[in-house]
Amino acid sequence: SEEQIDLAIKAGTTGSTHVGNGCPKQMDRSDNIIQRLLARDELWASFILDGHHINFSALKNFINAKPANCIAVTDAIYMTGMPPGKGKLNGLDIEKQKNGKVCLSGTDNLAGSSLTMNDAFTNLTDKVGISRRDAEMMTSWLPASIIGAEEQLKECKVELNYSDEIVATYIKDEKVFEKK
Repeated sequence: SEEQIDLAIKAGTTGSTHVGNGCPKQMDRSDNIIQRLLARDELWASFILDGHHINFSALKNFINAKPANCIAVTDAIYMTGMPPGKGKLNGLDIEKQKNGKVCLSGTDNLAGSSLTMNDAFTNLTDKVGISRRDAEMMTSWLPASIIGAEEQLKECKVELNYSDEIVATYIKDEKVFEKK
């Protein structure tokens, strides 16, 4: 409710995590948790940008509602980067499908994601249709500012290939990541 959001903000809440995730499939079209959170200018919003948690057209609308206060998250689990298959998560049977969707086995209930931040960036530019600059803000600069890491990010450099995939990351000229 609005009152609960007010109380959370008074208690120090500054953002809403995984907006749209875990919501009922049927909700009132205008009076629902998503609309209430997006209407609050004092809250940033994070979205899982895999197209499974929220479809890309809804994501575009949500991002347009809070253009300066959105961050990308992956909700990635250990199956990220692995081929489709079955596994366990916290004792539950899960399955990664061919399209990358991760569900409880035998259901359509999401159990995390296999999204990488590279793919989140690409989804933002190619499927949601936002600019590279705005995608950079959502995937790096705004999240860094939320956790107070802007100075560290200024010392970070990335090397991209011709497909705009990150192939290496450097902090203070020391390579800390290399894609294999």
